[in-house]
Amino acid sequence: MNKKHYDIIIIGAGSGGLNVSSFFARVGLSVLLVNKSEASIGGDCLNYGCVPSKALIHTARTIKQAHDASRYGYTVSGKTDLKKVLDEIRHKQDAIRLHENSEYLRSKGMDVVIGDASFVDARTLSVNNELYSFNKCVLATGSRARALTLADNDGSVPLLNNESVFSLETLPDDFVFLGGGPISCELAEAFRFLGSEVTILNADKKLLGREIQEASDAVESMFKEEGVEIVNSMKLIKIQNGHVFYTVDDKEFSKKADALFVGIGRVLNSEGLALENAGIKIDENGKLIINKYLETTNPHVVTVGDIAGSFMFTHVAEEHAKVVINNMLSPFKKKSPTTLAWVTYTSKEVATFGKSEMILNEQSIPYTAHMLSFDEEDRSVTDGEKGSFLQVYIDGEGNVLGGTMVAEDAGELVQDLLTVHYNDLSLKALYNKVYPYPTKSRINRRLALTYMGSKLSGRTYAIIRFLFRVFS
Repeated sequence: MNKKHYDIIIIGAGSGGLNVSSFFARVGLSVLLVNKSEASIGGDCLNYGCVPSKALIHTARTIKQAHDASRYGYTVSGKTDLKKVLDEIRHKQDAIRLHENSEYLRSKGMDVVIGDASFVDARTLSVNNELYSFNKCVLATGSRARALTLADNDGSVPLLNNESVFSLETLPDDFVFLGGGPISCELAEAFRFLGSEVTILNADKKLLGREIQEASDAVESMFKEEGVEIVNSMKLIKIQNGHVFYTVDDKEFSKKADALFVGIGRVLNSEGLALENAGIKIDENGKLIINKYLETTNPHVVTVGDIAGSFMFTHVAEEHAKVVINNMLSPFKKKSPTTLAWVTYTSKEVATFGKSEMILNEQSIPYTAHMLSFDEEDRSVTDGEKGSFLQVYIDGEGNVLGGTMVAEDAGELVQDLLTVHYNDLSLKALYNKVYPYPTKSRINRRLALTYMGSKLSGRTYAIIRFLFRVFS
């Protein structure tokens, strides 16, 4: 059987795969992009993740704001038409899909094949019974929701995940969310705003287990005010007769459920690739063995995105793509990023970046922790926002080592701190920036002022008094 040869073959047309394939096609290399189906081009983010969930959140918040207007004398009535909500989401997806489809990608100079890829040997793939050889191959196959395996389940409650939830035809009256991670928290709050009675059943001790305790507490407090019931430290027992049964401290409880959203983690998409044929090894947990440059045990095959088995975010896939592109073109290799930023898009967003306090202590890195409340920002007062905060860790030179912001629009407000963090700049850079008044981002200015003020001592004050008297 004849082989068609390519400089580079990318398996998976999600964010990471599209970034790599688009770049190499633009510079004129022969590129083949392989994806399982036409409909899944764009990956989980476009089809089942970031795009539809954020569109849902936007719509849900609009409905919530309409109901909140009753405080000012308006009367709001009616029930959410879920079909119209989901139609609007699909309309927004279609707008993005104009540039994420096989016809468009072919117009950009790459070949696209729809089908299941599997390795024949270290430098050959089979797709639809055709053989393709490569100089380099990029695995960008992503991940999927982990399924619930529960022996005692009579099937009386529909099980949903981040894919099937966007195919709902009616709004569940009683919606139970299993798991307290970001996906569950974002969607649980959104469906509460849409009108469902929502309960989160969480096996961990707190929501958003990766976040600092103060952030988890803030989100839990907000959810309770919004009418979301939270059950932490629970163990799922069974599903029977339209109810979910669970225990807390060995006491059994049940919750009526019209639907159960399963948000208990992700599984890497590596089945069917015949990795062993290419000499690509996996560990005892089923993860690909990769080095700090995202290379597998086959030197011709690298990874980007979720399949790399680290942080599973679209922007991480984009960073992986930058690493892979650099390392294919330069003898000076870049490493996969070890510290990252992420945002959980609840009403008060949780934006986290850099090194955590635990890691700083483990690595014996000197730092001081600074906690600032948005309650002291005039714009937060005018907007009626309470309880938001910023916690950061700063070294002796004023470098921001990491931190967490919990606030409305935190994902946008934290960007100045990300800039100084990732560019190894001191907070003096923010001290010299003029922040228009009144903006909530002035909390970053206040952080810089706090740091600069902390460097002043009694001796410094004496020098200032002396200089004032000399030059006045």
